Amino acid sequence: TASTSARASVLQPQADIWANPPSVRLGVRTYIFWNSHDVGSCVEAGPNFSHNTLSGGASTVPLSDASTFTIECKTTDGQTVRDTVRVNLSL
Repeated sequence: TASTSARASVLQPQADIWANPPSVRLGVRTYIFWNSHDVGSCVEAGPNFSHNTLSGGASTVPLSDASTFTIECKTTDGQTVRDTVRVNLSL
């Protein structure tokens, strides 16, 4: 029945990464935040930026160019989930 299949649904492995603010002036830092669920381990990476936690946040170095930051997580059964955020430079 439909109600049985609805109860059987489970959360899918997920990784999310975002920046606040998403756009900064040349030489200004931004903050990167990330979160994940139903995964075993994660690596967050970007220019001069490296972390290995399931969730958190950190300041970047002062940015000199538009930059992409990624989160890549592995599930306990070997699946990979990832997300990216691009931080742009504003005038």
